[in-house]
Amino acid sequence: MKIKKILRILASVLLCSILLIGQASADLPSQVSVGMAMPKSQLEADDALSLQLTYTNSGSESVRFLKWGTGLEGGITENFLNIEIDGVRIPYSGIHAKRTAPQPQHFVTLLAGASQTVTVDISQGYKLTQKGVYEIFYERSHGEAPSAKSQPLTIELTEERPIILAKQPAIFENCSASQQSQINQALGQAARIAGTARNDLNNAPQSLRPNARRYREWFGQFDAGRYQTVTNRMTSIASALSNQRIGFDCDCTGQQGIDPNFTFAFVFPSDAFNMTLCGAFWRARLLGTDSRSGTIVHEVSHFNIVANTDDFRPNQQGIRQLASSQPNSAIRAANAYEYFAENTPFLSMPSAADAPPDESEPDPETEPQPEPEPEPSVPAFIVPMLDLLLLMGRS
Repeated sequence: MKIKKILRILASVLLCSILLIGQASADLPSQVSVGMAMPKSQLEADDALSLQLTYTNSGSESVRFLKWGTGLEGGITENFLNIEIDGVRIPYSGIHAKRTAPQPQHFVTLLAGASQTVTVDISQGYKLTQKGVYEIFYERSHGEAPSAKSQPLTIELTEERPIILAKQPAIFENCSASQQSQINQALGQAARIAGTARNDLNNAPQSLRPNARRYREWFGQFDAGRYQTVTNRMTSIASALSNQRIGFDCDCTGQQGIDPNFTFAFVFPSDAFNMTLCGAFWRARLLGTDSRSGTIVHEVSHFNIVANTDDFRPNQQGIRQLASSQPNSAIRAANAYEYFAENTPFLSMPSAADAPPDESEPDPETEPQPEPEPEPSVPAFIVPMLDLLLLMGRS
């Protein structure tokens, strides 16, 4: 009996752990506050942009949360800062990474009142080049609703800073012959599934789009404007995969904040058509959910000149929840385009054959024809007169 009781307890603990991991989000818990500091408030062109972030549990109980999307990874791997100059926001130019499901080591626990401090390089994610005064806000969440702005940290660049161009990798860099073969195979399938997804969106009859389950699954409630945006972005993705020369780097080591074993791939959105492939990419299947071909669709969607997507939720369950509650965010989520293109489990899109006939253009063979007009008849009072004339003519 004692053994059965122990097994039940262990099963409950395991289940709770699985549920906790499954509900992982990049949003910070409400009881965690973030403080920001820099060594100097006035910076010259060659000064490092080192931002110190202190995460403090202001609550009365311990809190556990995912490090992804925070500075606690040791670098900037998501857009969690709002940096403005003269009221104009500096666009995020840092890394976008597709990852596996988070593991226990990707979480951090802060005891009540405890703090953890980390230093990150702002230039990893934002290009601060213009001379002037900048305000830096920390963004607590990545959802549809804008985050409440924290108290800003103000810094001043006293002179222009040089623009450092991103590395431009070759078509294949640090890739073995076997890896090149796998990439070519995945790239061909990525172009195929993206092209099919584009056609499915374009060919769906307008009258059936509002109830198209596959669209609603990944992008949420139908809206004509959002549907057109999704179609345009999928068209750009398919075009890029079919027509652009894409560079692949197979060395995923050395990038701050990226664990190669739990990352599929990453790109810099401004460095168009170059991506780095990591450990999870090589373990993935060619087709299906979170596949090699789907990963390429996902990463290509991030490029600013393609679809400028972002990373919101790490898996299908998260994207379904996002589509249900925040469709404006879902149409910007790279995983939504990947899962729509991978289409696993399979969901059909309506086609012209599914649409009812258009009543505004009736079929001439089935439409009732008007009754023919009757031929003119002779008035009744004329008939006796005609008979009389005929008798007179015979006599």
